[in-house]
Amino acid sequence: MTDVHAAIGRVQLAALPERTKARRATAQFFDANLRGVGLPTVGDGVVHVYHQYTITVPEDRDGFAAALREEYAIGAGVYYPIPVHRLPAFARDEELPNTEWAKDRVLSLPVHPSLDDEDRERIVTAVNALAGAGA
Repeated sequence: MTDVHAAIGRVQLAALPERTKARRATAQFFDANLRGVGLPTVGDGVVHVYHQYTITVPEDRDGFAAALREEYAIGAGVYYPIPVHRLPAFARDEELPNTEWAKDRVLSLPVHPSLDDEDRERIVTAVNALAGAGA
């Protein structure tokens, strides 16, 4: 890392508590308002920073993501399309059915700190509409 990159990073670190607070507020709003999808769980005594807000869709995750993008102009991401045990670097010949199930159903919604109330409402409306429609 160069000195310039380090200087930029130090400034960005100062903003981290407020950005984390904004992400948590968005996650709290999603938790209270999303319907028809599986929500992230947080264990007792654990504090989540919500770098990602990952939901579980009942079926056709890729179609769900495409509809979010095409019908509602909302980007959603699939961060781990290949389970770690299936990556060539690990090459584990194991059956992990829960991992295989999850890889086809998880989708991360926008949770960046610059989302405002209108953005949050729009995301919730879109997800609820698609989940209700069975998309």
